[in-house]
Amino acid sequence: MVPTKFICGDKDTGLKSFGTEHFVKSGAFKSVVPNLEVVIIEGHHFIQQEQAERVNSEILSYFDKFTGEKA
Repeated sequence: MVPTKFICGDKDTGLKSFGTEHFVKSGAFKSVVPNLEVVIIEGHHFIQQEQAERVNSEILSYFDKFTGEKA
């Protein structure tokens, strides 16, 4: 299984539409993507701009799991 990290803003219209939030939070998303880590942080659709430091931190911590190093 390919490790995957899903980072999303809690106010993102994609999360708030079509039952996506329930799909993600209920564990159904993880049942389709078994090696999934979900992070929902404060923000909207352009979370990488709104919360750049937090998103970068989440990405770097994810990579750290595979390299064994601290970025």
